[in-house]
Amino acid sequence: MSASTPSDVLRDAAAARTRRDQLRVQAAAAADLVATRGREAEELQQRLRAETADVEGLEKLSPARLWASLRGELDDRLARERAERQVAAQAVDGATERLRSARTEADRLTAAITQLGDVDAAFAAALAARAAVLRAEGSAASDELVAIDTQFGALAAEGIEISEPQRALAIAQRALWRHWRWTSQAGSTESPSAAAGSPNGAKHCCSPTESVLGVLDQTEVRLRPAAAIVARQRA
Repeated sequence: MSASTPSDVLRDAAAARTRRDQLRVQAAAAADLVATRGREAEELQQRLRAETADVEGLEKLSPARLWASLRGELDDRLARERAERQVAAQAVDGATERLRSARTEADRLTAAITQLGDVDAAFAAALAARAAVLRAEGSAASDELVAIDTQFGALAAEGIEISEPQRALAIAQRALWRHWRWTSQAGSTESPSAAAGSPNGAKHCCSPTESVLGVLDQTEVRLRPAAAIVARQRA
């Protein structure tokens, strides 16, 4: 394998810097999503606590139990309140899974940014090395060549940023298809939650619907930088 030239190093450094900026956009979107999912989970937990208190009020000796007994409604009330508590518990489970998925994606992006290292320093060093070589060669178009190398690297990173959302969208489409098939086939034993997967390869352990929602959350995060690239190209 041939050694990298100063031009190659500069292109790679420019690509890494652009990739860092793209990941920062994704990380900001992921952080917003974690905050949103956290608020949703807390609201649903409050609802579950209220539903649990209603059930306990009917199960134990309380004014609510005595009043329901006097009206002959205890069994019906208790069954209804237990059903509502079950619905609330399922909602909490789903919200907790969506929050877990959002945090996993946010952690992945933070780790990816850290792994890139000090891309600004690396770019500055590569830029200086490339410029020095061009000056030594007596190139009359040194500035233009440096700009070309930098732009080439940035475009290479943008190519990655376009292909990544495409893969995420493909995963989301498969997840939606599996969910539709699962919900449309009466008595089906196949659950799409295990097969849907996610853009980062994680598996979901909750209901099929929550699995699909988690995939769609991650897909939205992946689309943010690509949308910015398209907007710049249209400007």
